[in-house]
Amino acid sequence: MRSLNALKKYLMQKVGIPECFACGQTNMKMLTLHHHAYHNDSIIYDSYGNTDDERLKYYANLNDEVKQRPENFTVLCHTCHQIVEWLLTLPFHEAYNWIQAQNDERIPGIERCWEETREARHS
Repeated sequence: MRSLNALKKYLMQKVGIPECFACGQTNMKMLTLHHHAYHNDSIIYDSYGNTDDERLKYYANLNDEVKQRPENFTVLCHTCHQIVEWLLTLPFHEAYNWIQAQNDERIPGIERCWEETREARHS
């Protein structure tokens, strides 16, 4: 587990600070790298199993992509990542209205990540 967290931290430092962009979570076990856009050579998390060994393989394989396109990633905790991905499934006006109705300190970071990802995935 130590090597998984060390690798995640290493990759997240290439992207920015190893803490959730939206809520500030710093527990490495709770953090992930969020793709703004997927490219033909993108490493897809769903292609890997849900074990520490598989997660280690995922992050090891993600290394080249992070080096090539660090601006394509944002560090998020799992909770904020799930919210951003959920918002991306909604029609624009529903996602926007949901964001505007929230009173949560995470919302500005979630909204910015949602907007950047929406733009990157639809361009």
